[in-house]
Amino acid sequence: FKDSQNRLWIGLFGKGLDLYNSETKSFQHIIGEPINIWSIAEKKDGKLLIATMGNGIRVLDPTTQEITFFHPELTEKNIMTVFVDKENKIWVGTAENGLDIWDEGTKQFVHYKHDYRDSFSISNNEIREIFQDSKGGIWIGTEGGGLNRWLGNGRFERIGTKNGLIANSVMGITEDKDGMIWVTTFEGISQINQESKVVRNFDFRTFQNTN
Repeated sequence: FKDSQNRLWIGLFGKGLDLYNSETKSFQHIIGEPINIWSIAEKKDGKLLIATMGNGIRVLDPTTQEITFFHPELTEKNIMTVFVDKENKIWVGTAENGLDIWDEGTKQFVHYKHDYRDSFSISNNEIREIFQDSKGGIWIGTEGGGLNRWLGNGRFERIGTKNGLIANSVMGITEDKDGMIWVTTFEGISQINQESKVVRNFDFRTFQNTN
C-alpha cells in the first residue's frame, strides 16, 4: 500500500508489516509479531489501518510507530479488507459476518449482513474487496455473491453471474480512465459499463497457450 507520503507498506502473511525505503532500497520491520495482514488503508489524519486475519484491525501512527487496536465493536476479528472513502468513513469487509461501516463523525458502527428475504441486502457475508470509483460510488466484492454497488441507506444493487458477470468470486475491483469498472475473479475478469450495464468477460482459459 502506498500512502499519501509515497511510503510503501507491505503486509506479510504470518510475518507482520514492513516499510520500504525507496531511497536506500531497504526494508524496516514495523510489526514483527506473527500476524497475517490482508489489507491496508489510510485515514485523513495519516494513520494507517492494518486489517488482519484473526487479530482485527490495528491502527498505526507512522510518525511515532505507536500501534493501537481499532474499535472493539467489529463483528469479527477476521478482516479481509479495509477501505477509507472520500468522506473518511471506514468500510470493513469481514471473512464471514458481512460489512461494517464506521462513521468518524458520529463515532458509530453500522453492520450489514446478507438477508435472503431482502433482495437489496448485501449478496454475501464473505467480503473480499471494497472500491470507490471516480464518481464516489462504492463497490463491494464478495466470495460467492458477486459484486455489490452501494445505493445508500443500507441498500445494495447486486451484480452476479445472472447479470453477466464471469463469476461470483470477486477478488479485486478497479476503474479505468473511461469509467469502466473492472472486476477480477477466480474464472477471469469482467468489464462493466456503468451507464449501459453491459458486461464484457475475459475468461483466463481463452488466453492460455494451447500450443
